[in-house]
Amino acid sequence: MSAIKPKCGPDGPDPGICVSCGREVTPDLVDEGIGPYEFWGDKGTHHDWCCKSPCCGAEVVDGEEVLVQKSVHTARKDHKSSDIKKGDRYRKWVWLSWITGGKRFYNVEKCILNGNGGGK
Repeated sequence: MSAIKPKCGPDGPDPGICVSCGREVTPDLVDEGIGPYEFWGDKGTHHDWCCKSPCCGAEVVDGEEVLVQKSVHTARKDHKSSDIKKGDRYRKWVWLSWITGGKRFYNVEKCILNGNGGGK
């Protein structure tokens, strides 16, 4: 799945989701260029403008799914909505989906693990 980057231009950046922490943020415009340089006597300044999260400097995406929790459990009882039975080991992944101007929602994926720890 490829990330759809928000507009980050003269009108200002559109809000998005931080891929590191999963929070809704308005990204900062950051210059990641190398700055002043000289190449064979020619001098210049290199700019590489990009949108980064103000909380941790990570990429900010729009309308993307972000994995926010990954864990392994042993079922204490039978799960009504799946094939997971009491005593089964299963992995649980929680994905945060978010659309600019819309609602945040979570997708939960559960998968029974076989004896060697891989997916079933």
